[in-house]
Amino acid sequence: CDGFNDCEDNSDEFGCTPPCIFGVCSQICVESKKGSAKCSCAEGYSLDLQNNTCTAQGPPPSIILASDSDIRIMMPYKTQSQISLLTASPNHKIDFMDVFWDPQSSLIFWTDRHSKKIIFIKLSVTGAQLNQGYIHSQDVISNLADPKGI
Repeated sequence: CDGFNDCEDNSDEFGCTPPCIFGVCSQICVESKKGSAKCSCAEGYSLDLQNNTCTAQGPPPSIILASDSDIRIMMPYKTQSQISLLTASPNHKIDFMDVFWDPQSSLIFWTDRHSKKIIFIKLSVTGAQLNQGYIHSQDVISNLADPKGI
């Protein structure tokens, strides 16, 4: 089980467990001729040699979630970590159809079918840290017949 045909019929390699079985590497596994596994990662990831896992480079991920009453940002790898960006008044339902995030300018755009508008908010961001505070929404386009997407 060394990856080499030591017998003429290759019988020394039958029944061997391949080195690149599920779980050996978290992304890319290349079997060497010596029968060992070499792990690597896709672009944008770093390999932790201690446990052969790949970790995303850059700031921590976040998820923008729009419901009928608010827009919030959630950090999926932190428990109970969410920031409410915009909350509707109790007598107004926000009817989101589409949300677009522009990371270069820290803007979130969305369409609201109830108010027939395209609206945006500018987030206060320092580096990779989102700063909490009062966020004011602004209309981009009003009086749309049926805004469905951005």
